[in-house]
Amino acid sequence: MNDAMLALVVAECSSAVDSCKGTLEDKAQAAMKKAKDHWMVLDKDTQFRGAIGALLIHYGKDSPEYERISQELDSLRKISAILQAAAVGLSVNLSEEDLPKHKPIGLMKMWQEITK
Repeated sequence: MNDAMLALVVAECSSAVDSCKGTLEDKAQAAMKKAKDHWMVLDKDTQFRGAIGALLIHYGKDSPEYERISQELDSLRKISAILQAAAVGLSVNLSEEDLPKHKPIGLMKMWQEITK
């Protein structure tokens, strides 16, 4: 992933997020719809990251929405690590600290539905 390409997607998704008057979920959908099939950035992972980056910038680090988005991204990273560990025969134990504290947003599910 190229930082310039990611910045391009973030910039274009920011306008969609800023102009959306709905909830966090509505703003996430607006960003993802803008990122989907980007005219210059074809990599789906970079498109997804750009949409999420626009959301994070919009809400700012001190907001509860930022914390909620960050928590969901941490959960996605943990799931990826668990799957990679299982692929090489390792087991992973989760603690109570690994459980989500906020209601999940469903960012990955939302992205998959939008990019069908």
